[in-house]
Amino acid sequence: MPERSVSRLERGRRRVKRLPAAAGLALRAWLALAEIDMQLHRRGFRQCRAACSRLGASAQGTEDVGARALRYVSAIERAARCYPGTARCLQQSLVLHRWLRRDGAPTKLQIGVLRVEREFRAHAWVELDGRVLNDRAAAVRPFTPLATQGAAIAT
Repeated sequence: MPERSVSRLERGRRRVKRLPAAAGLALRAWLALAEIDMQLHRRGFRQCRAACSRLGASAQGTEDVGARALRYVSAIERAARCYPGTARCLQQSLVLHRWLRRDGAPTKLQIGVLRVEREFRAHAWVELDGRVLNDRAAAVRPFTPLATQGAAIAT
């Protein structure tokens, strides 16, 4: 098939497939951050969270879910550094939560609040079996979690 008859989208897909695995995952993360950003603006947090919390089939393959989570966190952090605007903890956590839930991992999206003097601060992170995946446990400890957003959600 001559190169001219191949669509731009197909050529783009072929280029992504030739990227090293880590770079390809970072590109997917960048696109996922953009998608989450648009969903938050168009549909709001509740619908975006519900869509990200759907549990997929059990993860296949030999890779441990913890190792997969670390690869995902690394790619999402790399993508967030070059994302136009700001990819805050909420967007990053929603992407990680969606990817791991799609893989069948029963993660929980946590949103916590903290009062510092006269202002409130909020933070989002993802947990698996009580272990914080995309932050340090000491960093999230001061935050009081709101309702846990995981498998037991009624949306």
